[in-house]
Order: sequence, then C-alpha cells, then structure tokens
Amino acid sequence: MKKFATTLFMVGWVLLSVSSVWAQSTVTVSGWIADENNEPLMAATVVLLQPSDSVMVSFGISNEAGGFTMAKVPTGDYILQMAFMGFQDISQAVTIPEGDEQVELGLFTMQEKTAQLDEVTVTADHIPLLIRGDTVDYNARAFDTETNAVVEDLLRKLPGVEVDADGTIRAQGETVQQVLVDGKEFFGNDATVATRNLPADALERVQVYDKGSEASEFTGVDDGTRIKTIDLRLREDKKNGVFGKVGGGYGTQNVYAGNATVNRFGGGTQFSLIGASNNRNLPAFSMGDYIGFQGGLGALGGGAGGFSMEMSGMNPRNQSGITTSHAGGINFNHEFSESFDLRSSYFFNAAGNLLEWNTLRQSLLTDNAFSTEEGTYRTTGQNNHRGNVRKIWERPERSSLTFSTNVQFGGNRGYSENTSQTLSGEGILQNSQERTNSSEGQNHSVDSRATYRQLFAKPGRMLTFQGNGRWNARGSDLLVYANSRFAIDPTGQAFDTELLDQRQDEDQDEMGYEVSATYTEPLGRGRYLETAYRRGSSLETYRKDFFDRQDGTETLNTELSNGFTKRYITDRVGVSLRINRDDYGITTGVDFLNSQLSAELASDVPLNRSFMNFLPRLSGEYEFTTTKSLNFEYETTLIEPTLQQLQPVINNANPLVTVTGNPDLVPEYRHSVQLGYHSFSQLNFRSLFSMVSATYTRNKITSTQTIDEQFRQVIMPENTGDAWTAV
Repeated sequence: MKKFATTLFMVGWVLLSVSSVWAQSTVTVSGWIADENNEPLMAATVVLLQPSDSVMVSFGISNEAGGFTMAKVPTGDYILQMAFMGFQDISQAVTIPEGDEQVELGLFTMQEKTAQLDEVTVTADHIPLLIRGDTVDYNARAFDTETNAVVEDLLRKLPGVEVDADGTIRAQGETVQQVLVDGKEFFGNDATVATRNLPADALERVQVYDKGSEASEFTGVDDGTRIKTIDLRLREDKKNGVFGKVGGGYGTQNVYAGNATVNRFGGGTQFSLIGASNNRNLPAFSMGDYIGFQGGLGALGGGAGGFSMEMSGMNPRNQSGITTSHAGGINFNHEFSESFDLRSSYFFNAAGNLLEWNTLRQSLLTDNAFSTEEGTYRTTGQNNHRGNVRKIWERPERSSLTFSTNVQFGGNRGYSENTSQTLSGEGILQNSQERTNSSEGQNHSVDSRATYRQLFAKPGRMLTFQGNGRWNARGSDLLVYANSRFAIDPTGQAFDTELLDQRQDEDQDEMGYEVSATYTEPLGRGRYLETAYRRGSSLETYRKDFFDRQDGTETLNTELSNGFTKRYITDRVGVSLRINRDDYGITTGVDFLNSQLSAELASDVPLNRSFMNFLPRLSGEYEFTTTKSLNFEYETTLIEPTLQQLQPVINNANPLVTVTGNPDLVPEYRHSVQLGYHSFSQLNFRSLFSMVSATYTRNKITSTQTIDEQFRQVIMPENTGDAWTAV
C-alpha cells in the first residue's frame, strides 16, 4: 500500500511539473500601435514569424485604443511584423522570454507613407491580412495548405470565412453571393466552380467585401444594394501563363473520383477547362446544374405523386442513394479594350442516382386516423447543357450597354417501383397498391436581356432602358402501371380492384418579354427621385394526352386529355425616393400594378380577369460602424396562380393521390417585413447575425387535401383567406 502511494505521488508530481513547464512555455504578448502624432491605429495587423522558415506562429489585430494581444505564444526568438494601410510596414526581431505569463512589447510608432497607392502593397510577405474600410484582404501565402489544395481548402483556413459541405461560403457571417477571379466572373455566377477547381497556390490574395449593384457602381450613387463578394487575386506568375491540376483516386467496390483543371491567363484573357467524374455521391460541381431539368421525374416520387420527394436523389444538397456524376466546362473571358468586355462559359453535367426508401406516415383526421406504409425503389438520370455569353460596352461616365444570353437544354429519365398500403386507426387494411412508373423528359430554355444606361452632365442623373425575352419548353413521356385494391366492407375482408395502365404525354411552352424605362433625378443633399415604367407579358401553352393501354394497343382517353392556354400581362408604374447619408440610407416608393389574366381552359369556358393594386415599399440600412449594421425592408408583392394551379386537370400518376387544379383562384397579395442586425468583429473575427421576419398574405393559395371513405386523397389548391407567418 505504501509503495502504491509513493508511485501515485511520483506520477502526480511529474504531471504537475509537466503542466507547470507547459504553462510557463506559452505567454500572452501585448503592445500598442500609434502614428507619429501618437494617435492609436485601429485594425493594424501584427504577426510573429519563426526566423528560420518564416512560418507564422501567431497574429493579432489592434483595437480602438491601438492595443493588440496574442495569446498562447511559445517563448523564443521571433520576427515581429506590423502592417496598416497607408503606413510603412514594421519588421524587427523580438524575444519572448520565459518566466512571465504576460509580455508587453511596448509602443510601436508607424510612419505614414509619402504617397498612397491605388493597389494594396504589402512589403511584409507574411502579414496574414489587412483591413481597409469594409474590405478584408487576406494574404494567401500566409496560410499553409496541402500541395494539391484547391481554393475551397484555403478559404476554410481564413479567419472569418466558413465553407459548408455543399460549397456554400459565409464570410463575416453573411452568405457569399459572388466569387470573382481578378475582378471577373468565372463560369458565370457559379461560385463553387472557382473555389473547387482553381489551385490554392495560384492565389496571391483573397479579398472579401460588399459589392454594390451594377447601376450604383456605374453612377457612383449608392442604391442600398449589397452583394457579399470574394475576389480571388492571382499571383503575378499565374496572370500570364498556363497552370492547372489533376487529381483522382480509386477504392474498393469500384469507387472512384477524378478531376482536372487547365487555366491559361494573360493579355486580358481568361481561358479555363474543367472536368470531373465520381460515383461517391458528390456533386460534380454545383447546384446550378440540377435546377430546372425535372420534367417527367416528378411522377417517380412517393405517395404524393412526387411532390414531397421530387428529384431528391439528384440534389447535391441531399445526397440520398448512390449518385454518379460527370461534368465538364469551358470558361472564356476577354477584354478587347477598356470599353469592350466579353464573358462566356459552357457547362455540361450528367448524373445518375439509385435510391431505395421506406416510409411510415401517420395522419390524424377529425374523427379518425390512418397510417400509410410505403416502399420505393427508384433510378433516375439527367444531362444538362448550359451556356452563357455576356458582352459589355462602356464609355466611362457617359453610357454603357450590356447584352447577355443564357441557354440551357437537357433531358432526364427515370424508373420507379412503389408498394403501399393504408391501415385504419384500428389496424384494418383500407387500400393497397403496386405501382411502376417510367419516364423520359426534356427541357429547353433561352433567356436574353439587354440594359442601356445613359449618364448626363448633372451627377446622379441617369436614364436606363432594359429589355428581356425568354422561351421555355418542357416535355415528358410517362408510363404508369398501378394495381390498386380498395376495401368495400368495414372489416377489410372484401376488396375492389382498379387497374391503371396508361401512357401520358405532356408538353408545356412559355414565351414572355419585359421592357422597362427608369429615370433617376438627383434632388441634392443625397436625395434621388426615381420614376419607372415596366410592361411584361407571358404566354403559356399546355397539352397533356392520356392513352389507355390494353393488349398492346393504345386508345386516347378523351375525358382526361386536355390542352389550354394562359396569358398574363402587367403594366407597372412606380416612383421612389432614395436618401443617402454618411451612416444611413432610406428608400421609399410605391408602384401601381395593372394585371390582366386570361386563359382558355379544358372546360372551354374562357377565363378573363383583371386586377389593380398599389404596391408600397420601404427599406433602409443604418451603419453604427463599418462592421455593425441594422437593415429594414418592407415590400408588397402580387403572386399569380401558376398554369397547373388554374387548370382543372387530374394528375393520376398515383391513383391513391390525385392532384387537380382550380380555375377560381385569384392572385395572392403579400406583405413582407424583415428586420436584421449584423455585427462582425475585425479583432477576433466573430460574427453575429439576427433577423426577424413576418408575412401577411391575403387570398393565400394553399393545397387542400380531401380523403374519401377508402382513404384515397385528392389535392387541390384553394384561396384559404388571410395567413400570417413569422420567424
């Protein structure tokens, strides 16, 4: 016992000694930074480097009083570097001695540069970041990454920047909406293409800032628009030359992943080729390749005819099942002159998914209850081509013309097997079904728009013309086979059987345009009056034919087959007032909207309606500091019923859950209000974002559900009156 106590004492003494030594080996380093007039410098960057290899050990940012602190710094010899915009850098050797928990380095005086440079110049190569206004400028070389790391890996290491698994980037607590490469778009507005394909070692700097709208950047008048943006600035040796990367891997059970990127930059040209392939449930690149190509696949879902799980296996944010993806793309940007810029890209994506799932759903009625058990096996595939071209002609301080075209086309296919049964609250079988669906679909779209802006001699005065034309076409061919049984007595012992064997052809086309003219007049003292007129028109045609199949022959079902047309025309006149001050901005306005809805439905009864509404709006932002702001927004919108919501056509892809439209629907009139507070600390890179929002909707369109005695469901949209929501 005595020997055990002695051993225990020795172990405890050793651990205590080690802890004491460890505690003494790291200290808190502090100091102050001021200018030549002894005024404190806030947001100066301080860094400690190993003298042998210049590896960064610690860094800090000075506060309002010019003080800085670096915690848990190991004792030893270092190189101390300091940087602040507009001042000469400081670089000197320092020693952090042992024996003290805190070490004060004293006051450092920075000398102002004799001339300001337009570009950021940092002579201390390992300063990790600089802060100038609302821009955080990271030095990419100061953050270590692996040899084959991509930009996304680098972003994860930057203080104040977060990257989700799906590639969504948040900086300073806000979602990044745009990623640029040397100030230019890279593969359109798809941020993840740049972050997941450009090598990290190609970057010199990463700049995070709030970008204004194109109109505000052209006129210099703040319109309140803020776009959180990351600009990836290339190293000088990468701006002219060829660079890229190749990676891949192969594992057990034939699992693989591979990607390649080649970039050639120089002479005002950016040219990139990318490619990727994997069967590891990873999206080839981004969400943009999956959106808009669902035609025909909606019927492959579960009990609600695909409405609850539509395309879930194809969604890179919801990696259910086993997904194989292949993708490739080309990006080409070129500056022909200071006044003419061309930006273009083409992208291809193909993906396949295999998914099996089982569900158990409990439903409560007024005087009864029932449960539904369901099992589904599904395979889906899709391919998608999309390209865009953007041309910009600009005469600085005079006029600009922007023309852009986006083209998408692709197809999809799918097959599903589904079994389900519904039990009453007493556990008695009420219905059951075995169903198989197979589909093929295609989708094509073209969207072109042009914007012309003309400035006048008076600063802030501007005339803007905009035009937009679009065309969308979607079609699908669906084969449905369903064997359904329905109980005809309360005990669930006798059943009726219904057999559905159909081919359903569906085609939908939509054409539309929108033109607008906006005039902005400066009123002085930061006030701007804007008047605008906008006219829009859309024409939608829809056709769905049902063919009953029996003994290898098909017969047109005239009762279900239908076609109809819908036209929606809007005329909108508005006026708004913008007030800009140093620390706040307010925009208030009202629009008068006259809308006309006409439709030719399957019932051969024409539908003609017109609506007149006033749509007020109010928004504002208040900046307590450059890193703390309060935002408020109130707006009203009119939401028209969709083509499918109006047409009383039955969707019987799932005989147990049929869906139909409602020609008596009227548009929703929605009031929305939102209040948000955002704070970001440049000292410790902590962010706080809070928001409250509420909506009030008149004539709310809601899908109502009717259940018959055999627990078959019919879903139909209806205007259910007023509705409130708050978050």
